[in-house]
Amino acid sequence: MPKFPKSARLLKRSDFRFRPYQKYFTERFSFYFKKTGQGRLGISVSKKVLKKATDRNRIKRLLREVFREMRPNLPGVDVHVVAIEGDIERWQKIKKKDIQKELESWACELQKHS
Repeated sequence: MPKFPKSARLLKRSDFRFRPYQKYFTERFSFYFKKTGQGRLGISVSKKVLKKATDRNRIKRLLREVFREMRPNLPGVDVHVVAIEGDIERWQKIKKKDIQKELESWACELQKHS
């Protein structure tokens, strides 16, 4: 499986502060993005959303994997994905295809406004 290189991630605090940005909301995530970026991803899943680190890491791992697969179709878009607080059971039962569906809905919205 190909890696998700550091060059494809938002790492520093300054990387997450892009202005101007656009917003898009799905059932589980908020997407804050800038179309003039470098095709990077930043993920935030707080303890308010999921208490256990293993659960938070699982969500981040799934998001990275789906983004890695979609990245060729999203050139030049920096995105910060923030998990929205909700039912813990709903989060624990989330599958890769659910995350893929939400990222695809964001990507479709992105294509409409290009």
